[in-house]
Amino acid sequence: MLSLAYGAGLRVSETIALKVQDLDFEELTVHIKQAKGQKDRISVMPESLVASLRNLIAGKVGNDLVFESERGGKLTIRTAL
Repeated sequence: MLSLAYGAGLRVSETIALKVQDLDFEELTVHIKQAKGQKDRISVMPESLVASLRNLIAGKVGNDLVFESERGGKLTIRTAL
C-alpha cells in the first residue's frame, strides 16, 4: 500500500478508496476518482509494483477495494497508517 501511494503520488485517502477497476496494468495508470476538490485524476503506476498488485487483486472483481480491512470493509485513514 505504501509503495503504491509513494510511487504513484497518492494521498492516503485516495489509496484506501482504490478499486480494482481503477488500476490499468496495460497503460500503467491509476484512475483516482473524487480526489481533492471532487475531481478525477490519473496517475502513473510504478512498473515494479505490477506483479505485486496483480497477486493482491487475484480473485477480486472490478468493484472490490484493492486494500480491504481484516473484516472485509474499507480501511480508515488511521488504520492505513
